[in-house]
Formats: sequence, C-alpha cells, structure tokens
Amino acid sequence: WDGLAGGVKTRAKAAPPGSLPSSGTSEEPEPSAMFSVRVGWAARVDAGEEFDARGFCVGDLVGDGTTRVASGSLGGILRIFRPSLQEYSLDDLELEEQLDEPVLQLACGRFAGSEGVLSLAVLHPQKLAVYGVAAAREGGGALALEPRYVHTLCDGDDQHFSAANMVFGPFGSVRGRDFIAVQSLDGKLRVFEQESAAFSRQLNHVLLPGPMAYLRKQDAMLVCNSQFQVDCYKYSLLASSTSRTG
Repeated sequence: WDGLAGGVKTRAKAAPPGSLPSSGTSEEPEPSAMFSVRVGWAARVDAGEEFDARGFCVGDLVGDGTTRVASGSLGGILRIFRPSLQEYSLDDLELEEQLDEPVLQLACGRFAGSEGVLSLAVLHPQKLAVYGVAAAREGGGALALEPRYVHTLCDGDDQHFSAANMVFGPFGSVRGRDFIAVQSLDGKLRVFEQESAAFSRQLNHVLLPGPMAYLRKQDAMLVCNSQFQVDCYKYSLLASSTSRTG
C-alpha cells in the first residue's frame, strides 16, 4: 500500500511497459474493510491434542441464557468453556471429562427432555451419546454431564457401522424436537428420533463419506456422493421407503 486518502486505502497504478514515467501518480481507490476482526477470547490445550473440525459447538447448553463453547478431542476429552471478554482464566473452563471413545463431532440441539431445552450430542466411532448439562451438585467442577440416552451404532443389521459425521434438525417438520442422522464410513445413513432408532438407508453412489447438510425449509438432506455430485433426499421419502437403499 502506498498511502491513505480520506480513510480509503489507495494503490499506485503501474505504468504500461515502455511508457514514459508520469509526473503525477495515478491512483485507484481500494475499498476499505467494513468490519475488523480481532481475537476476543482464546483457550489453549495440550499441544499434542488433536481435534476434528466438527468437534466444536456453541449454544446455551445449561439453559441460563449464557452461551458456552463445547469441544471434544480425538483423545476423548470433552470440555465446556464459558468465554469472557477478558483473557482466559481457569474459571472459564467449567467442565473437563475424559470419555471412553474419540469425539468425532458435537452438536447442540433439542435432542431430549422438554421443548426448548438444549442437550449435547456426542458422536463417537461406534456410538451416539446425548447428555444434558447442568450445574454440578457437588465439588469437582462448575458443570456436570447428565446422561440422557446412548445409541449403539453397530448393532442389528449394521454390525460394521462406523460413524463419519452427523446432521440434526426437526426431521419430518416435527415441532419442538430435533432428530439426528449419522453417516457411516461406507455411506450408510442411520436416523434416530431421539431415544428411538428410526431407520437405516444405504445412500446411492457413496463409497466414502462426504459433506452432509439438512435443509429445514425443504425438510431434505443434501449429501455429496463419490461421483462429486450433490444428492437431495426428502426426509419423508427416506422414512417411507421400503428399500434399504436411498
């Protein structure tokens, strides 16, 4: 950058090759950024700890109107932070618990209990666990996990099911509740309507798991298949299909 003019960044315009130098400087205005970004709060963990990009979620996990950040590592450590506007302090870490499997993904939604109350869904390679988060009754931390239910993924007709990722939402346009769909490493989809296992479908042309999203307005799921195409599945059709192939 060569200078600032009236608060707008400007950049000198280079002269074409072979032309004579000009006595003045031809400048073209460069629009300045409308927003600035700064680090407001940060927490550090052990340098050797590894995380999946989906091992984080943000929400009012306790129901007290305070937004908290949950993180889960591939080493199975679940943490819940309450960010502040100041530098990180030990009081910001309200829960740290060692789980028995790696954490692949976290989600915050209406997975159990009363309408509007949020729960924490934790996706492991072989199971899906849902917890409530509440203030600890006794010492040991500011918060405590309250198990709601657990789904074993590799059971019944899905003995070799190993989780890759999940999406959630009010599947079927249900009110006041969220359901969860888990995709396996070989492109199989298992849907859980809270405590109940709803159905399982093998997705078309999916050899390896790809990105997945839920469209609330269309009540449909978007899945990227192994042919680099995006497939859209209406939830009602998936649920009512008599075939195990989507």
